[in-house]
Amino acid sequence: MAPVVMEEVYQAVHSIGPLKAPGPDGLHAVFYHFYWNQVREPLFKLVSDFFHT
Repeated sequence: MAPVVMEEVYQAVHSIGPLKAPGPDGLHAVFYHFYWNQVREPLFKLVSDFFHT
């Protein structure tokens, strides 16, 4: 499997409507849109680890 790249994670997060139903964490996508600069690295690591462990 090809490595995950930040642009893929960015596109996936920003393709979700901001007020769609929240995920299991209880947060709407607007949280991730607004705080992208703060959450991008931990979120990228989470996604990358998910696909490569």
